Amino acid sequence: MGTAMTTLSLRHLQRILREQGPAGSISISAEIGASGVGEMRVPFIMRVFYLMKPEDIHALLVQHNDEAGKVELIARIARTTFGNGILFSNGAMWKRQRKLMQPVFHHAHVKAYGERMVNIAKQHIAQWKPNNVLDLANEMHAITLRIVVDTLFSGDATGEIDEIREAIHDIGAGFSAQAQSVFLALMPDWFPAPALRQKNRGAKKFNRILERLIAERRKLGEANSPQDLLTSLMFTKDSDTGETMSNEQLRGELLTLYVAGHETTANLLAWSLHFISKYPEVAQKLLVEVDLLEGKPPTTEDLARLPYSKMILQETLRMRPPVWFMQRQSAVPLTINGRSYPKNAMFFILVYANHHNPAVFTEPNIFRPERWANDAEKNLPKGAYTPFSTGARICIGNGFAMMEAQLLLTLIMQRFQITLLDEAQIPKGTPITLSFAKPVRMQISPINA
Repeated sequence: MGTAMTTLSLRHLQRILREQGPAGSISISAEIGASGVGEMRVPFIMRVFYLMKPEDIHALLVQHNDEAGKVELIARIARTTFGNGILFSNGAMWKRQRKLMQPVFHHAHVKAYGERMVNIAKQHIAQWKPNNVLDLANEMHAITLRIVVDTLFSGDATGEIDEIREAIHDIGAGFSAQAQSVFLALMPDWFPAPALRQKNRGAKKFNRILERLIAERRKLGEANSPQDLLTSLMFTKDSDTGETMSNEQLRGELLTLYVAGHETTANLLAWSLHFISKYPEVAQKLLVEVDLLEGKPPTTEDLARLPYSKMILQETLRMRPPVWFMQRQSAVPLTINGRSYPKNAMFFILVYANHHNPAVFTEPNIFRPERWANDAEKNLPKGAYTPFSTGARICIGNGFAMMEAQLLLTLIMQRFQITLLDEAQIPKGTPITLSFAKPVRMQISPINA
């Protein structure tokens, strides 16, 4: 079994994260040390374990996937908004939804959206003028928001983008408040707390839009409906039962895809452009690759000959993983690599710290896309690099997200030189996704203007 696990103090961990944010997970990893496992006891609630060794992480997420699902408390506060969506459900419900949705995200199906993504991005960046000073994160969110609305709903919700944006902001703010407060997490949604009212307001607004779109599609039928993810999800059938998703299930999955489909990709693009601006040699190598397109917008067929843009994204996902931690809860007692863990234990995987592990990544604080050359990811220890999780619950949209990010990054770098006027900083505290701590301004200079 090896070295005894390290005992951690709740107050101490809270202080580290309050002062350092996700970057503080590296300090937590250092305190855990050689044992690779930290234990924190939360009185009257549960025992919490921090897994730092890649082999333990892989074992939990892959070998024990059926016995360690999403944390029930988090699932409960999500269920009232996201329903039994694929992101938060467990057991038979999760398996059914994953089986239904998997074909929708097949590589060949996803590729069909590439041209639409590029056209939307072209329309947006056409508004950028020479020497404009813009908010980097806001611009990336604006582009990915329009793309996710189009890929989910075609043009049917274009006129409601502002309303959708407000609804998602309210849902996110309320959910984040619950995720960071045990008191709010334990309260029912009708409890008169401002954060819960905000979440409910956003959910009702978004659900009204979804109900209208679903009703319109059911009237049209599959043959006459636009080719988008809503149509695909509505009419896909369980191969065993022939059943389709209910309206309630559709709402939950669409909301999940909407949130995951633009927030994380926008953060990935923003951090990538930050690193490209900070490392001129990286920018230069990328521009050489972009020139292979001879000024033509990138297509999905081009991506295979644009490996450096993908390596930049892989390295950004290592340095600044949008989902910087994961949680699981054991449904039964578990044994992981010789250690025993009780039923209902909570497991934390600090993705940010694992991606900065010097035993795996040489000079982990240096941005070096070349470390991903020649499919280097395949040679990493299992469990060492998990930007999209791993195992059966690997992010269902990871191929979609990487394709979108690579197309957009190439298009932007093909047309603009971007100079950042502010240093991007990691937020303090425990944000759900890893965005900028404060606005980062970028100055736009068209290439060959």
